[in-house]
Amino acid sequence: MARKTHVLLAVQLTVPVVLLYVIFRQIDVGLLCERFKHVRATYFIAGMVGGVISQVFAAAYRWRYMLDRGYSLKLPYGFLLRQYWIGMFLGYFVPAGIGVDAYRIAAVYRRAGRLGANVAVIVVE
Repeated sequence: MARKTHVLLAVQLTVPVVLLYVIFRQIDVGLLCERFKHVRATYFIAGMVGGVISQVFAAAYRWRYMLDRGYSLKLPYGFLLRQYWIGMFLGYFVPAGIGVDAYRIAAVYRRAGRLGANVAVIVVE
């Protein structure tokens, strides 16, 4: 069993590196750098930050809304937002985003119980 685990870990670490290598082989880095010279930094940063932040805030709100409306499970938005951020961070270390969902399920279960309700909301999302 331990050998199988080591092989799986090796595959999980190798596949993203190989895919990134293939992708970056297709990119003309000189042209990319030239294009970035003409981009306004403030617009670029605002777009990147705004895009990520608004997505997280909207996803946490959707999670809260679905828990409340679907299962009358009322949890503070700040708590769910914090758990969403933590779950996203942990999700980077687990393939296929399973870490995000598993953490969110565990966090709500620890706080409010009702495992089935939270699992159902996460699956529907």
